[in-house]
Amino acid sequence: MGNFSSSSSSVQVAEYSTDAVERLRQPARIEPADSYWGELFRHVPVKPPADIAKNFEALRSYFDDLSFAALQADGTTRNVYTLVSKTIAMAEKYVQDAPAEHDDNPPAAKELAAALFLTRTILAYAVENLPTEKLEEILQGEESSTSTADESLDGNLAKPLMWSVLRILSDSPCRSGYSQCVYVESLSLTLTLTSTPMFHVLESTNERSPNVFLDSIQREAPNPEKTVQRLLKNFLSSVHIDDEEGEQDIFSAVGSAAKHLLTLPFTLLSGIIGSSSRSSQAGKLSLLVLLTLVHHRNSANEENVFATRLRHLCDTQHTDADDAETRLNAPGSNFHDLFDALSKRMADESVTLLMYTLLHTSQAFLQYVLSREDVEVLVLPMLKVLYHAEDARPYQIYMVLISMLILTQDASFCASVHMKPLPHVLWFRERILTAISLGSLIVVLLVRTVQFNFSKLRDIYLHTNCLAALTNMSPHFTDLHPYAAQRIITLVDMLKRKYVLLVHKDKSTVTAELKGTESLPNAPTDPGVSEELEIYTDLLRIVLETVNACLTYALPRNPYLVYQLLYRRELFEPFRTHHRFWDLVDNITRVIEFFAVQLDLQSNANASQWDAPTVVARVTDIAELWSADQLRVFPELKFTYEEEAPHREFFLPYVMELIHRKGLLGFRNERIILFETKKKSGDENEENDSDVEETAETASKPHEDPSSSTQHASTDVEGGGETASV
Repeated sequence: MGNFSSSSSSVQVAEYSTDAVERLRQPARIEPADSYWGELFRHVPVKPPADIAKNFEALRSYFDDLSFAALQADGTTRNVYTLVSKTIAMAEKYVQDAPAEHDDNPPAAKELAAALFLTRTILAYAVENLPTEKLEEILQGEESSTSTADESLDGNLAKPLMWSVLRILSDSPCRSGYSQCVYVESLSLTLTLTSTPMFHVLESTNERSPNVFLDSIQREAPNPEKTVQRLLKNFLSSVHIDDEEGEQDIFSAVGSAAKHLLTLPFTLLSGIIGSSSRSSQAGKLSLLVLLTLVHHRNSANEENVFATRLRHLCDTQHTDADDAETRLNAPGSNFHDLFDALSKRMADESVTLLMYTLLHTSQAFLQYVLSREDVEVLVLPMLKVLYHAEDARPYQIYMVLISMLILTQDASFCASVHMKPLPHVLWFRERILTAISLGSLIVVLLVRTVQFNFSKLRDIYLHTNCLAALTNMSPHFTDLHPYAAQRIITLVDMLKRKYVLLVHKDKSTVTAELKGTESLPNAPTDPGVSEELEIYTDLLRIVLETVNACLTYALPRNPYLVYQLLYRRELFEPFRTHHRFWDLVDNITRVIEFFAVQLDLQSNANASQWDAPTVVARVTDIAELWSADQLRVFPELKFTYEEEAPHREFFLPYVMELIHRKGLLGFRNERIILFETKKKSGDENEENDSDVEETAETASKPHEDPSSSTQHASTDVEGGGETASV
């Protein structure tokens, strides 16, 4: 069993290493009808996983030894098989004999919690250390056996075990007492059973799936709509509990002696059941279970019954009689509470994934979010995650960006966000943003994320999602904040520099192009750079289309963007002869020339120089003379999000990693092969990106706001503000 230096650890181990538990490691068969099983379940301590984790290393060492011995002897004793079948039978009976509303400690609950714990512990070792075939052998009954715990369970126990715990999750209470222990253990067991992909990578679609337990409920499961509904309800309840505990300490003004007397009954009760903490823990575990179930795909990449039910999620706040038949087999949730919970817990990566899952999967919830007049309650936390991208993991950034892309597919959303003024954005530290709209803030953060990606992640898909959302919004830009307009033009400059650097391997030859004194070079034929160059050519064209769409459909509403075009007019000259950009830049040039001519006429008449605010005011007046008929009309570019197959290549490792990072299952890092468990270090900087990185770095510094500039501009609008430079 090992030696433990900590006395508390030794006490913890001693609680579990009773004669009854120790008998499991013996190579002697224990018949299912033996009274031993009842004695075993009565004497195993029932504690929340959080308490067990406090002395986890010592307990894991003990139970690893126990599990190894029990599994090694199982070929002849079949005791592990009997343990699992006993657990299934007890779980089924527990659900059938549902505890009364006020009975949180039914006699069978403690024994079932103990059985679930032992089953989870031994199967966790099997999942982590045994090949899939061996795991299935352990769960496979003897063909000639007539002495199993339940004759209906003869055969493989993977499906019956999953069904039994799912019935507990959907139908049993989780209020307090031992009934709550049963529920939390069922959640933990479900996560353990569904973690098999961590240790068994599927090399090809023809290979047998390692998801023994998940595949058993792929097409059929007990009440999947009730399971989805209950797991969502548990998550919302945990958010409510956390909010209540965080609001105030009701005993903050009470002396310690009085506090002790007042809390004594609750202390005694929580010592047995840990009600509040377990309820909160049940909600967090429920969220992980829900994400695991919904995002599982079999080897054929087929959607399972839980994902199908989530598609029909309905709002329990509405009880229209016409929808009664539709809702009969559909899960329900309070969309108002769900919206608030997502907003409050956006920093939690699992909540971010839930938001994406709901927006992408549930059309009803997406429409609810789009119908909210206070959509900024959800969007601002999303933007805050993007702002703190350096502290977030790439997966979380992806989920926020894809969710933003889904929202921007709706034209009413793109228009309405520009009508929502934000007096202050306190967490934005680059500069003080006052009187900025939600729409302009979205633009600023999307561009900032592209800049961050240039210098840190360098992921082309992140670029694409950012620019896709930006392009969807562009026809609806209204009163763009000066800083937002400046960031868009800076983005054009940054992508242009990247393009030039890719065309020229020798940086000494790019000075002229970077300064804009020569035309942009066309792409080389060298296959070594053609693919990446083609990608960045497409990205640059997308940004130019974004500018073009705004000028075509929303120019009069965005004087600051016109101002930036006038101020950075030289930026677009090199594009005019490029075969991929000339048509879009032709429109931009027409706008620049029209406003430049009008400004020159007014300037000559007044014989004076103007500061930046005056130029912007003149641009606003001249915009009334502008006609969009002067521009070449292009088909409106609109991006929509679609999951690329196979779904599981992205979401399976992501969900499994989220489970592992919570640390509740205690799997060893060195055993996991599905994803990296240790951060790798090293210098991954590419020499040819240094100039682009410097541009991104400079672009993140404060820039002068034309609306408050004290500098003077000449009639050709020069010197109206600072710009990023290399």
